[in-house]
Amino acid sequence: MEGKPEGGSNSDSAWPDAQNANAGATWMAAVAFAAAALAAGGFPLVGSVATLCTGAAGLVAFFLVLSGRLPLFRHPAIRLLSAVVLAYVGAGFVSYVLHPRDEANLEQALMRCAFLWFLPLASLFAVLPARKLLEAIETGAAAGAIATLVYVGFEIFILHRVRAWGGAGNPGPFATVLAVQFGLCILALFRESRSNRVLFAAGAAAAVLCILASGMRTVLPVLLLVPAFEALNLWRRGTGSNLAAKPVLDTRRLIAFAAVLLLAVIAVAASGRFWNLQAEFAQAMQGDLAGNSLGHRWAIWQFAMERFPGNWLAGMGQDAAVEDLQTYAASRFGLGLHTTHLHNILLTALFRGGIVDFAATLVFLFSPLLVLARYRVCNGEGMRVFIYVWLVYFLMAMTNLAFGHDILDHHFIAMLAAASAIAFRPFRQTEDGETASRE
Repeated sequence: MEGKPEGGSNSDSAWPDAQNANAGATWMAAVAFAAAALAAGGFPLVGSVATLCTGAAGLVAFFLVLSGRLPLFRHPAIRLLSAVVLAYVGAGFVSYVLHPRDEANLEQALMRCAFLWFLPLASLFAVLPARKLLEAIETGAAAGAIATLVYVGFEIFILHRVRAWGGAGNPGPFATVLAVQFGLCILALFRESRSNRVLFAAGAAAAVLCILASGMRTVLPVLLLVPAFEALNLWRRGTGSNLAAKPVLDTRRLIAFAAVLLLAVIAVAASGRFWNLQAEFAQAMQGDLAGNSLGHRWAIWQFAMERFPGNWLAGMGQDAAVEDLQTYAASRFGLGLHTTHLHNILLTALFRGGIVDFAATLVFLFSPLLVLARYRVCNGEGMRVFIYVWLVYFLMAMTNLAFGHDILDHHFIAMLAAASAIAFRPFRQTEDGETASRE
């Protein structure tokens, strides 16, 4: 028997695959496949064009749901995630009401509306069988990383940019999406039923090189954590398909794992910005906070600790907080600090809208883990997509900008929708008779 999540049922409303005869027309499946592949692979290369396409897919799915041609994905986990999304969007507008003259608060409230695409996109992606959807995002991630590496070569060697940012326009979102692509390529590389392993090995290598070119050291731990997590998972399960057939760590997979791990270690060791941390820390300890990002963050946290007691309830508005931070940094440290946020998602939320926005942001950030803890997934592949996406965004959220950027917002919600449509449905039997994972 295939596993069913706790609190779910085997009714048509729980498993959207059962309704594909009516809702899953060929063109709708093609739209779902293209939207998933583009969301997984297109953002680093085409940037906001991928945002527009993802938003358009969400809009199409929304009208299909309204017209009754596309059934809603009604699994209990989807309802919980949808509630979390609505609370996060609502908290943004509460923050604006608290500080109606703060332009950044209004901008952030409007940008959060992008997360409303979660339920329509999850319903659209559910038109595809879970296995096909996973293949779409894995292939899109690998192809996107390889194509992005070609563009990065143009950036570095022709345009002579110091740091690459591709079509994303900023190294932060660029490296964030590439780190997710790296995780998807590793997932495909080590999955028992996956073919075209050369493509995914090349995609993983391309993602690593692009991340190094971006200079974003925040996501460097992903390069070590994802292969280590996948190796641990393979060892734990005892077989790649969980059907007690072949040993997980056969010779080919051992070689592939060793190569990926070696590449990751070399990549982290080759990152000059990673090794600059020690010098930046020593500089900050001597009181010199200018000229390095670690010192700037030290000033931000000092500011937050002093201003927190008087602003924890309602905040002060994002623009007001940034202006106050600039004045504080100049008077306290002699530091000219120009930023648009506080380089930590929870601090930014706290000063933007107080305890309401802080709580909503905290729950939203950890929503993938909350859902995984509440509901038993139907397959481990979907669970790992959840974890890899969450890990990358969590690392960025602690020291940089995780949400509030069109690329990050649309990429995250599309990957969350795809992971949901994979994790909370069973894998069907493949065309060649091999049964996929049903953890």
